[in-house]
Amino acid sequence: MFFLIVLIFFSVESSYCAEDPAKFSTRPITFICPLPPGSTGDVSDRLISKTAEKFLGQPVVVVNKPGGGTTIGTAAIAAAKPDGYTVGYTAPGAMLIYPFVEQLPVFQNIVGPRGIPEEIVKKLEQAFTQAIKEPSFIKGLKDLRFPVVYRNSKEMAEHIADYYQFYGKILKEMGLAK
Repeated sequence: MFFLIVLIFFSVESSYCAEDPAKFSTRPITFICPLPPGSTGDVSDRLISKTAEKFLGQPVVVVNKPGGGTTIGTAAIAAAKPDGYTVGYTAPGAMLIYPFVEQLPVFQNIVGPRGIPEEIVKKLEQAFTQAIKEPSFIKGLKDLRFPVVYRNSKEMAEHIADYYQFYGKILKEMGLAK
């Protein structure tokens, strides 16, 4: 089994921000897992969330929203307020395949909704990047027999664009997408 840890936070100019981004984070953060409790993805999400807490200075609470091949949880992340207090995991299918066959938001692995202020995006990415490098997190993944693979936001955006184009071509050739 292969589990990929990547980070990508989407940020678009937004007038929404109920909190001064410089003061982020002042309350618990919700981490949406689109998989069932007890699944390997759930276990790894809980591990990264617990590790990220010490860098965010707040609890990171995992909420499972399984179903629809991860689209239910992914849609919940996309629909959240863009304040940085809701992030989560999404599977590659929700990012690379479903957008061609269904009208869904485009997200990948650890993500947040579009519109999170850039300063908050940087803080979240920094916290999860530090968490991924923590020996306790690495040991936890190795205990689960998962390799640790890391891509920063820029590298992941490039990876997603390449795979999106690749899968889009295949799905169009198969007549499954327009």
